[in-house]
Amino acid sequence: MNHPKISVATVCYNSKKVIEESILSIVNQTYDNVEYIIIDGGSKDGTLDLLKKYEDKISIFVSEPDKGIYDAMNKALSMATGDYIIFIGADDHFLSWRTLERVAPKLTDQHHVFYGQVYMESYNLLHKGKYNKYKRARLNYCHQSIFYPKTAYKKYQYNLNYLLSADNDYNFRVSEKFPFKWMNETVSFFASGGESGNSIDVEWNKVRDKMIIKYCGYIAYLYRKLWIFIKNIK
Repeated sequence: MNHPKISVATVCYNSKKVIEESILSIVNQTYDNVEYIIIDGGSKDGTLDLLKKYEDKISIFVSEPDKGIYDAMNKALSMATGDYIIFIGADDHFLSWRTLERVAPKLTDQHHVFYGQVYMESYNLLHKGKYNKYKRARLNYCHQSIFYPKTAYKKYQYNLNYLLSADNDYNFRVSEKFPFKWMNETVSFFASGGESGNSIDVEWNKVRDKMIIKYCGYIAYLYRKLWIFIKNIK
């Protein structure tokens, strides 16, 4: 059976109220080849005291000021040693304690990124299904379901010019050399919402259309524009 080392990375800042459920979903995984990474932005709300309860379960821990979530994620990428890495937010958690046990045997190729689906708690629905270029033109893959191979995550970093959409940019760029491969697995509960739901990424909006055309094609780009038009008139 395939038994890869899986790095699970969480970046957090002042997350005392939500992070313990996330921690428990990771440290109680039945899969035994896990590297747990926490990158904290210098929390001042008691998060660090809470994390001390689990320090023997955390493989890599850093607490220092950073330039935001994607800077913290870049730190995790540089420190991780797993064959694959997945990011689980401080307010997210794995679907079950057996999630990694189920997923690990499917992580079989360092030339592919593997993704599944998530349950979006805020909307009471599954963010699901296999992507094609038309779906990708409309939606980013959900980060809490993606397992990046070491061959990819050691080559690429998040572009800090994008305040909210660096993960979308990252997935486009990675997919050029490492195709995304669907797994029929619900990986995690995703809290969703938050800052990205109420803000605009000005820099990403300047390049988004060009990125969609480059990686999905012009027909998929037109399909996205039509989908937005129909959505707005309903």
